[in-house]
Amino acid sequence: MKLWLQGRGITYRSLAGQMHQSAGTISKKVNKQLMWTENDLVFLSGRFGLSADFILGLKHPRVGEGGELLD
Repeated sequence: MKLWLQGRGITYRSLAGQMHQSAGTISKKVNKQLMWTENDLVFLSGRFGLSADFILGLKHPRVGEGGELLD
C-alpha cells in the first residue's frame, strides 16, 4: 500500500480526509500497526479498485513507477 500510495501521489492526510479518519490512523494501517476494517476495504475497493489481499499485504503485485498495478 505504501508504494502504491506514493506512486499515485496520495498522502496519508488526503486519504484520511477521504476516509474520514486521521492521518495517524491511516499511517498506522499502512504500516501494519492497526488492521484495516471491513469498511476500509470496501471503501478502497470501490474508490480505487484495490483487492482486499493487496490492501492487507497478502499479495505483493508489482507496482510501476507511476503507482499502477502491473500484475
